[in-house]
Amino acid sequence: MIFAMQIHDSNKRSKEMAKGLGYEERKDIIYFRKKDNDDF
Repeated sequence: MIFAMQIHDSNKRSKEMAKGLGYEERKDIIYFRKKDNDDF
């Protein structure tokens, strides 16, 4: 459960990061960043 919450949290953060970089909210970018966060 905690792990799932961490993924949700990092997903939210990567969305904000993507917006900050000027990307539109694209599912494949979010998914790619989420996959990176799974390495932790």
